[in-house]
Amino acid sequence: MTDASPPSRTASTGPRHRPRTVLAAALAGVLVLATVIGGGWLLSAERRSTSGAENRTAITPPDDGWANGAAVGWRTSIGTNQEIVTAGNHLIAVNRPTTTNSNVTLTGYTIGDEGLSEAWTTTVSLPQEVYGNPEFLAWGESTLVHDTTLIDLDTGRTSAAPWNARAHPMLADDLIITCNSDDSCQAWRQGEAEPLWSAQAPGASRQFGLSRLLTTYVRRNNRYIIMDTQHIINLDTGQEFPLELPALADYRIAAASNGWIVAALNTQITVNDYTAEVTHVYEFDIDGGAPTGSYVAKLGIMSRGILIYKNSPRLMSDYRTLWKDGDFSTVLALGHGDTCTTSIEVLGGPTFDVPSAGATSTDSPSGSAISPSSKLNCPHFIPSPGHRVLLTAMDNRTDANSFHFLHNLATGEAISFEGIDTTANSQLELVRSDLILGYDPDDGEVYGFSPAG
Repeated sequence: MTDASPPSRTASTGPRHRPRTVLAAALAGVLVLATVIGGGWLLSAERRSTSGAENRTAITPPDDGWANGAAVGWRTSIGTNQEIVTAGNHLIAVNRPTTTNSNVTLTGYTIGDEGLSEAWTTTVSLPQEVYGNPEFLAWGESTLVHDTTLIDLDTGRTSAAPWNARAHPMLADDLIITCNSDDSCQAWRQGEAEPLWSAQAPGASRQFGLSRLLTTYVRRNNRYIIMDTQHIINLDTGQEFPLELPALADYRIAAASNGWIVAALNTQITVNDYTAEVTHVYEFDIDGGAPTGSYVAKLGIMSRGILIYKNSPRLMSDYRTLWKDGDFSTVLALGHGDTCTTSIEVLGGPTFDVPSAGATSTDSPSGSAISPSSKLNCPHFIPSPGHRVLLTAMDNRTDANSFHFLHNLATGEAISFEGIDTTANSQLELVRSDLILGYDPDDGEVYGFSPAG
């Protein structure tokens, strides 16, 4: 039910992987990441009263104009057999000599209206085995994080991060959160050598296995994150937010725009299977405390598929519409598949297959295709604000901007990008909602795309 969901592993029959991940995806609507809801959302007094609620993420939804196609604005050659990482108006070309050599050559470029301008180059040791996805985190406007290495995006200068090597960095708004296997966590401001806070954060040791990109929920000028789908943490203090929960064997927490939702689950776990059903939903005020309401959940909703919601954040009444009444009017599309989503059913529209994504050198040195049903490479889905296109980003990617496909939701057709084939080894980066960069490692060209028409 939360918007900061991991990839879309489905709850249908077949082998299951990472039970919490399966459930978080099924309830969440799979990364519906528009951080501000538009005019149609503010129609009633109840909705106006919560218009200050915001879900902040590191990923920008694509512009609706991509439904008209992608036009090439410029091309720049950066050399073959590299990977690209983007952050702000920077592109970093990553050249790994071999998969076993940690010495990596980084070349920084500035992204301009007419193409790329080379700014710097450096060689640095970057182990390729980084726990969690994505591999690189863009921290603020000027820093790229790779495990315990900080890279200055303006100069290429590298420095050691202030956290220890055993901690796993995650990004939440403007902070890096690092956590150890014992759930001890620290929050770091950019440019500061001492942590903002140090605290025990329940569920943190499992969170970085789900995603290193944490949605920040802004409610009444307070910032919160949800760890491991079960713990609300105040981002500025590290303290767990108090909800007076009933005795529940299993549950998940979602952030509504005007409160908190807790879904009680009936789960069945075996060696090869994981199934769950939402049985009861509890509603809480933004300030927490005791439940303000509850209802029995309508059975069978989760068996319909992965839920891709229309809007985010959503009111508690929107959750109630779906989970109590069984009304799918708040749902844009459903994902279907076995372990992962392999097809999309647009409600009132077409059904189309999710293509198999190829492998960059980060995924596989051989460049062989990775099926979207791979337990390590399930897709996320991000709709455009006007629901005209759907972005697909696989689990294995270099940075938050990386994605693999765009589909026109009216036709189900994939948007084509000249010179780019992400079913092979090409890369796509959503730099801004209306700017996409594509890189073909075989010809060494970076393409700048804008919406056509």
